[in-house]
Formats: sequence, structure tokens, C-alpha cells
Amino acid sequence: MAGGVALNCVANGRLQREAGFEEIFVPSAPGDAGGAIGAPLLLFRRTRVYAAIAYAGFHLSNHFLFEIGIFPWLTMAGTMMFFDPDWPRQVWRRMWGGIGRMATAAEKTADV
Repeated sequence: MAGGVALNCVANGRLQREAGFEEIFVPSAPGDAGGAIGAPLLLFRRTRVYAAIAYAGFHLSNHFLFEIGIFPWLTMAGTMMFFDPDWPRQVWRRMWGGIGRMATAAEKTADV
């Protein structure tokens, strides 16, 4: 195990009891080096979506594996600060806006 999660004594004890591990190795200085890589990736528009997906996967797995409360949800909400304020509208347009445009294009070709 590595990262800040490795220092969670409650989660480590639960892993040992419930998952049947005889031993769990936690390095003396596990660190959170992934944060040092992921945070700058959120600053660049090209890598922002990929970093957010990686963060969401990490925090969702922590939520379901370790049941550590509201922290994963707060960090995922905080990640949204790096996106444009109208990102939900942009996603909606990408998903559903194209359908309307295709129908309009089909109607135009039918009129010709």
C-alpha cells in the first residue's frame, strides 16, 4: 500500500480482518506524490478531463472500499473548480446538442 490512504489505521485493520491478509506492508513515508502530478494536470485544458477522471476513480474507490465519509465527495466537488463555470451546459450540448443539429441537417436535405 502507498499514499496517504496507507496511513489510515482503521482501513488497514479492516483490510487485515475482512480481506484475510496476514500482513500489510506500509512504507515508513508513503507520501502522496500523485497529488503533485495530478494537481498541475488540472491547470491545463488539454489534460483537465483526464486528471478529473483519474481523481474521480481514485476517490470513488476510496469511498466504496474504505467508507471514509464525505471526504471523497468533497474532493471531487473541489476538482470541478478547475473547469469553466458553464461546464454542465457544455457537456449537455455535446451529448444532446449534436442530435438536434443532425435532425436539422436531415430536414434541410429533405427539402432540397
